[in-house]
Amino acid sequence: IDRFVCVVDRVRRELVRAGVEASKTVVIQNGIPDPLATGRVRPKAHDDGLLVGSVGRLEAPKDYRTLVAAAAVVCEQRADARFRLVGDGGLRASLRDQARDSGLGDRFELAGWSDDPLGEIAAMDVYVVSSVTDTTNLTIVEAMGLGVPVVATDVGGISEVVVDGETGVLVPSRRPDLLAQGILRLANDAGLRASMGAAGRERFASEFTVERMLAQHRALYDGLLGQAL
Repeated sequence: IDRFVCVVDRVRRELVRAGVEASKTVVIQNGIPDPLATGRVRPKAHDDGLLVGSVGRLEAPKDYRTLVAAAAVVCEQRADARFRLVGDGGLRASLRDQARDSGLGDRFELAGWSDDPLGEIAAMDVYVVSSVTDTTNLTIVEAMGLGVPVVATDVGGISEVVVDGETGVLVPSRRPDLLAQGILRLANDAGLRASMGAAGRERFASEFTVERMLAQHRALYDGLLGQAL
């Protein structure tokens, strides 16, 4: 193998620690088509309070139990806050029971599968990722592309995507209290939500477009082929 392509630098460093020559590694971040160009994005609706949400598989690595626990704290302090979790998986029943036992009622919605995840994210005022393990998490990139501010756990390569305090807020994993604080920081400051959303959109446009990813791959291939000729 002439080059190992890693989607985040953390993975590259792990390969080097495992014995791969550093000169054989390169980082090319995942890129996605511009979500604003899909034509499937609906405008945000602000007339029914603050919507906080996430999109993903309802499985253990996403740690949505921590999100439910944080939602209970946020809803105690913000009467207008609602949570929407989009996706399906093996933990749906237990998450439903946890939300009910936490007294969240209809303020925490388990929406199930959606054919329009970009539209779901676009409708959110704050996008949340509570994972205990991850690489880049493409839903974060999608949220940034849509101009939605992000609160995420600082695991895997997420800190290489979200710039803490600029495009979003990073918190430790498995800490519902700190996740709630991060959500409330954005919930209580509309100006900060707007500025972080705009900064996220700019970061997406400069670092995470599919065009940039493909250009970097092509440059890599061209370089390797040139060496082989």
